[in-house]
Amino acid sequence: MRIRQTLWRTLIAFCILAAVLLIVMAYLATHYEPLIRDRLVAAIEQKYQSKVHIQALHVNLLPRPVVTGEGIELRWHDRTDVPPMVTLRGFTIHAGLRALLSKPIHIASLDLDGLKLTLPPKTDPGRTAHGNANASSSPGEALVVDEVTANGTFLQILPKVEGKEPLEFDIAKLTMHSVGPGRPMEFQASLTNPKPPGLIESTGHFGPWRSDEPGDSPVDGHYTFTNADLSVFSGIRGILTSTGDYKGKLNQIGVSGTTDIPDFRVSSSNHKVRLQTTFQATVDGTNGDTYLHPVDARFLATELICNGKVEHRPGTPGKFIDLDVKTTKGRVDDLLALAVKGSPAMAGQVSLSTSLLLPPGQGDVINRLQLAGKFGIGGAKFTSGTIEKDLSELSIRAQGRPKELSRADEESLQVTSDFRGDFTLGAGKLTLTRLTFSLPGAQVRMSGTYGLKSEVMDFNGLFRMQAKVSQAFTGWKSTLLRLADPLFAKHGVGTEVPIHIGGTRENPSFGVELFHKEIKLR
Repeated sequence: MRIRQTLWRTLIAFCILAAVLLIVMAYLATHYEPLIRDRLVAAIEQKYQSKVHIQALHVNLLPRPVVTGEGIELRWHDRTDVPPMVTLRGFTIHAGLRALLSKPIHIASLDLDGLKLTLPPKTDPGRTAHGNANASSSPGEALVVDEVTANGTFLQILPKVEGKEPLEFDIAKLTMHSVGPGRPMEFQASLTNPKPPGLIESTGHFGPWRSDEPGDSPVDGHYTFTNADLSVFSGIRGILTSTGDYKGKLNQIGVSGTTDIPDFRVSSSNHKVRLQTTFQATVDGTNGDTYLHPVDARFLATELICNGKVEHRPGTPGKFIDLDVKTTKGRVDDLLALAVKGSPAMAGQVSLSTSLLLPPGQGDVINRLQLAGKFGIGGAKFTSGTIEKDLSELSIRAQGRPKELSRADEESLQVTSDFRGDFTLGAGKLTLTRLTFSLPGAQVRMSGTYGLKSEVMDFNGLFRMQAKVSQAFTGWKSTLLRLADPLFAKHGVGTEVPIHIGGTRENPSFGVELFHKEIKLR
């Protein structure tokens, strides 16, 4: 009986003690709550040079100290002309009471809910948003956080130029770890890239925070970009993977890396090729403009070197791709495989120098692409048997051997001289000017157009051959044309006559003009 009474008394005493402890802890929480609130607000304002507003803050000391807050807003330098730099639905702080009251405040872990981070545009050099020159970028450590978790973060970087779209990122997972006061935080992040859609995983370092210019805060790290679907860009297809490293400031990040698209194709041809690149670039984080210097692109047996930029231009939504493209290690059949249907009509080594402009828009890439440059093709040969036959006939006539035309089908003519010319591409039509090439016994100069989708050719020019015009034919035509030989002998060659190439790639037509009448050569 005594034992039972003793147990009851002990239980009652414990309950009374627990109740007293709860009352004391509730009193202490109520007592420390405004103090902790004031200290947190002051520390955040000092560290981030921002005006802080917290709708509600609660302190719970049992079982371990936890501080929760709701409706938080930070305005950088109290600016009202731009959105708040930070908005939060809420946060949870885990830290000892002594750490919360120490200087600096030391937080073991911080969980952020609904973080939206909006970085303002860079202010004029030497001035802060308040107009104070040489503002301190290291106001002193008022707040130290060991670990930050901010899943579901939205990052927005405002542009420097009014009218440009801000750069935006949805960060699904974000964790940061402190390695010491005044030093950068280590982070791991996962985010979805908006266009092309794909997953980006990144690890690296961020900070220290630049309170005078948040966009100048340093960042570095490594990334992987996977399953990026290029079909969102009308006219091309493929799944892109990229890896690389970056380093710089939020508003100016240097990036180096590689990309791999094993199934790249253009809708006008639908030929799949493996496209790989190695690149160096600088990204302006205030607007997403990217400066390429250079990009080394490789597909099949061709290598292209590209320099230029991807930028927004006033008055037009989207980005312009503006590049200078060169190659001395390329093949014309590789380039044609990307652009045209069926098998390439020509093969051979190609050198190329061109400007490339791809405006933003909804149409196919091949219709929006604009090129202007020069090219040369060495050791070229036509892959079409029909074209080979027609060129064989031209060459045989040019050498004054028309009686041997019956053997043209048996002869294998390889055009080994250089093709050279200037070209432009726009609205899906290729225009060639000052095009020159040679055949055994002949030289051709011409200009004209070729439809990449229609494959219709329309070229006109001059055909120069060693033989006299009468020697290019047999029978009565040869006899009749002997009187005209002096008329067509020009510029030190036996014959110079206008020539026309028309038809389509699969069914071309060749003809020369004699006495203002076109004579088909087949």
